Order: sequence, then structure tokens, then C-alpha cells
Amino acid sequence: MVVRRAPFARYSGRYDNWLAGEAHVFPWDDGLALLPIPSEKPLEALVKLKPSGEHRFRRIRDDGEPGEEIRFEVDAAGRSVRLWRFSNAMTRVADPLPAK
Repeated sequence: MVVRRAPFARYSGRYDNWLAGEAHVFPWDDGLALLPIPSEKPLEALVKLKPSGEHRFRRIRDDGEPGEEIRFEVDAAGRSVRLWRFSNAMTRVADPLPAK
């Protein structure tokens, strides 16, 4: 069996900032999704991200236009260690759960 990884799976995981809270990042369509936690209405809180450059994504606004930039810092092994949004850093604190 061949396991295919989504093109942006390396950015998947749980990110945390003591002030801004927690967010989960995971592959979504042809980009990523960012889900702030906790959320009473997760589908409304879901932030869709489209690639815009190396380790960079743009939020897709409700009108379909690109919004602010989300940037990922990666280590020497290419693993995401930090997410930047609105000049605020969120540190990756956990990998995603393995698929079953």
C-alpha cells in the first residue's frame, strides 16, 4: 500500500501562543486550513489558506480574495517549527495525529 502525503502536510500540527491561544493546521483542498481552538462554530472559524510562496500562504477571505499572509518557519530538516500571523508567532507544540 502506498501512503500519499498531502503536499503541505509538513505544516500540519498544533500551534500555540500563550496570548493568542491555540490553532490546528492541516491540509485542506489545494492548500491548508487553520482552525483556532476552542471554537463553538468550527466551520465558521475555519481559515482557508492558499500557497503564495515558499513557506507562505494567504488567507482566503469570504469574497474569495487573498487576505493577510501566514508564514511558516522551518528548521534545517524542513519541519515547520513556527507560524507567523499578524506579526504574532505561534510555536508548533504537537504533530498531527497519525491517520488510521
